[in-house]
Amino acid sequence: MKVARPEGAGNFKLAVFEDLKSAADPGEWRERDRFMDTLSGSNLHPLVRVHSRRNAEATYIFMGPASKSSKSTRVLIAAFERNQATVIEVKANIETLLKSLEEPEHASGALEGGL
Repeated sequence: MKVARPEGAGNFKLAVFEDLKSAADPGEWRERDRFMDTLSGSNLHPLVRVHSRRNAEATYIFMGPASKSSKSTRVLIAAFERNQATVIEVKANIETLLKSLEEPEHASGALEGGL
């Protein structure tokens, strides 16, 4: 297994859930959306919510407030496929994160260097 550690990332947590009930029905999507919205109570704010009707996939990205002392934030990414979900939480340096968003080629290089 190869692991990449992107620049400015630390405190990495990963969870994989298998054998989940498929959420092909829009009613089930709404239920999952409501569940994901409860994360807002943990100081995480939604940034991205994407659903695919074709293959019943969904992706959610949440970000926490910036920590004044360490100039970092929490980022949570949850990707749902038909019968499984992958959830990643990472503490990210705000400056590095913003630079990665402004210059995607920089983010790619940071990942490739870690492999």
